[in-house]
Amino acid sequence: ELAALTRSLDARLGQIVAELPAPPAARGRALLERLYAANAGRPLLQSYEAAATTLYDVVTTGHYNCVSSTTLYLLAARRAGVDARPVLLPSHARALVVLGGRRVVVETTTRNGFDAPPSVSREAQDRARPRGPRTRVDLYADEKGTEVDWNALLAVTYGNLGIVAEDHGDTVLAAALLAREATLTPPAQAAVV
Repeated sequence: ELAALTRSLDARLGQIVAELPAPPAARGRALLERLYAANAGRPLLQSYEAAATTLYDVVTTGHYNCVSSTTLYLLAARRAGVDARPVLLPSHARALVVLGGRRVVVETTTRNGFDAPPSVSREAQDRARPRGPRTRVDLYADEKGTEVDWNALLAVTYGNLGIVAEDHGDTVLAAALLAREATLTPPAQAAVV
């Protein structure tokens, strides 16, 4: 099943990339819009779901969160020749596109998140903040985020899955997932609690 899903995603991304305009700035914007558009079937990114943190969630259900939508955007951008990089903030992930000397924020949780106004970024961050008993103080409300590598973004995926496992009472799985997160988190990018 995983191999079939990988082939399906690869084919969908290939189709999307083939239809992109040539200028790099236009490619980055059009790429995000097309991830939300129906391309030979349902849109890859259909609806926000806080627990949908993996590409498996995206491919099988169309549900996404900031981590999975950022991962998908980065994979597609790499294929499209767009210089896109992961950015982490407390309780949020997004992308950054480098266009010459200009750095463009991409809020991947919304179709119009390419170089979006600050209000769109605030909405995306508010949606991503934990709710309920796990509420945390947002110590970095004005932070622009930290550019990270792929390992750090993958670490967040494991961390999110570990939190879900813990919330479902599976402490053994949660411990294993959180340990994997710790091995992937670069020391300089480790979260400050």
